[in-house]
Amino acid sequence: MRGGRGLPTLQCTSIRSIALRLFQAQVRWRRLSDLKRGLPENIQELGLPLHLRKLIREAIEDVLTDLERWTEKHSQLFEGDAKPTMKERAPRFEHLRTYYYCLTWRSNRYEINDVVTAQKIIKELDNWRQMKFQFACAYAMQNLIGDDFTFDRHYRTAFKTRLAHHPVYDFWLTLLETSKKETMFLMENQAPNQKVMLCFRFAVTHGFIELTKYFWDKITLRHRESMCMLQWRALLFRTRSRETLRFLSMELVKINPHALTRLTWTIFYDALYKCLTGTETEKIVEERKVRFLLDNISRVLKTKLLKTEKYKAIIDAYYYKHERMFAYLLENVPDSLVRAVRERVDRIIDRRKTVETNLHRTLIRRQVTIDEASLRS
Repeated sequence: MRGGRGLPTLQCTSIRSIALRLFQAQVRWRRLSDLKRGLPENIQELGLPLHLRKLIREAIEDVLTDLERWTEKHSQLFEGDAKPTMKERAPRFEHLRTYYYCLTWRSNRYEINDVVTAQKIIKELDNWRQMKFQFACAYAMQNLIGDDFTFDRHYRTAFKTRLAHHPVYDFWLTLLETSKKETMFLMENQAPNQKVMLCFRFAVTHGFIELTKYFWDKITLRHRESMCMLQWRALLFRTRSRETLRFLSMELVKINPHALTRLTWTIFYDALYKCLTGTETEKIVEERKVRFLLDNISRVLKTKLLKTEKYKAIIDAYYYKHERMFAYLLENVPDSLVRAVRERVDRIIDRRKTVETNLHRTLIRRQVTIDEASLRS
């Protein structure tokens, strides 16, 4: 809920503040499963009206969803670690829970600012150099990685023994030992360097946008396209990184718009079709996927998807009478294309000789709004 100028309402701001206060009071180093059980009970104890408790519960769910994303993303930094011994009792990624107090949230959103959070955690890791090195590598902090005082040759030798199995640390440790660093990225007439390719794939797949951008500026245009197109299908709907999806869609649509649209359409329409025709549970899950995709890809790619096969996505939402999805897709159609969508819908009505529906009225209202705005301007 936002005000007339796009600003959050007082109620939204208050609900967000309450949700984050409850979360920060309870999180400490508790497991996510414990938080999911405990926080709803705390909401019941607030003594607020039912509708406010419901709003706070939904806000808490959004907070925990992004915490789960952050934890899942950073647990990949410990991928491949040896199984814990009896003394350790728990995998090393469980140590992330001890730094939940460093989590920093973006203004007016239920989204963790990963970069600021990483910087805070790194400041707390003066006595844990290995984890400090891991975070620095994941966020492409070149000055810190190359700091010979923080990570001297003894530390680097130890890291090479303990961390070289991981593609990110293997890349950076190799780069530190290479005298002519640019040679690792010179791939004009040959296949990509394997260490570069594996590290780049890890960054893209797991949503480390800073590392993705680091490689993007280093590799050639041809290898950008080949490596990203190979990962694009796996990236869609699997990543939870809005920034990575937005960045890659904006860049790849400039390189090869037709191939990108074709790849994206197949997965997008599969999710949309399940949303329109599946079971109730499937509809909820697939609708989230469709919304996540359209909310985070570039405007150019979004328009191309909605125009594909003569507005098939919008027409099918109308055909299956899914009012919420039809209205959502219509919101994402550029003003200049609304008239063409209405013509397609009118043909269906004329062919079937059906009466006007709520979906049709939604479309008419959108077009009238656009026409009135153009007249005023």
